[in-house]
Amino acid sequence: MLHDPVTSRTSQVSIMAHQFICPKPFDGTEDVDDFFHSFDCYLSFTNWPEDKKYSALKGMLREQAARWLQRQDLEELNTYDLLKDAVQQQYRPQPAMQFRIRQKLLNRKQATRESVNAYADDIRQLCFKLNITDEDSIMHQFIQGLRPNVKRQVLRSQPEDLEAAIGVAEAEETAQKVEEEDCAAGEVANLATRVANILAVKQTAEGVRCQLCSMLGHEALDCPTFQVSQSRRSRRKDRSQIQCYSCGQWGHYARECNRQSTYGHSHTNQGNAQSPTQRERNQHQN
Repeated sequence: MLHDPVTSRTSQVSIMAHQFICPKPFDGTEDVDDFFHSFDCYLSFTNWPEDKKYSALKGMLREQAARWLQRQDLEELNTYDLLKDAVQQQYRPQPAMQFRIRQKLLNRKQATRESVNAYADDIRQLCFKLNITDEDSIMHQFIQGLRPNVKRQVLRSQPEDLEAAIGVAEAEETAQKVEEEDCAAGEVANLATRVANILAVKQTAEGVRCQLCSMLGHEALDCPTFQVSQSRRSRRKDRSQIQCYSCGQWGHYARECNRQSTYGHSHTNQGNAQSPTQRERNQHQN
């Protein structure tokens, strides 16, 4: 028997597809509607007959769900549809859970960084759990939770169905992303310009030579040496209130006086120092 490479390739693709889309087993703790949604998609791919669907469903029930199945009368649940209905009635959320799901749907808003497709998939899933199949109702819930700027554009377009609303929302989302990228590029360009200006000013300053210290990079008014000397001079004592004991003048000490007393004493003999008025009086008496 000759080996057909086309048939072999098709068989390999079929096996890989089965492994990829095959749903996880149902143990009674997951959402039963999510499980049957995935399982029905899997069955639509396999095209199995009713008896094989029935056997596959029994094999997908594990742990708690499998123990529940053992307690059932399988003579009454002898078809796929009957067994599916029984599993859904047993594990479908109670009214309290339905209320929480409905509140989640009503309060569902598109997040800031959430894509339109991800938001639309979540709306569909919540509506599926609540058995909402009307296309207009699903589209209404989808539009109500969109971001305000996207929502305005979708309402203006007046879409006919959910797919049209999703298309308009995706187009608006893409336009906003392009605008944000352009704004970011403009900010980067402005930052680069400011950096270039700072570097240019720095290079210009490096070519300036100080007239005080002859160093490059600053002017005389900005010279550190000049600033230090100015600070030292400002800290010196104010001599305007100092009087010389030798000559009687203000502004210096006797040891710094350049004059000498009339009697030839040095200005260092501070005990014999006389003021000019006293010396004139003594000369007149003599």
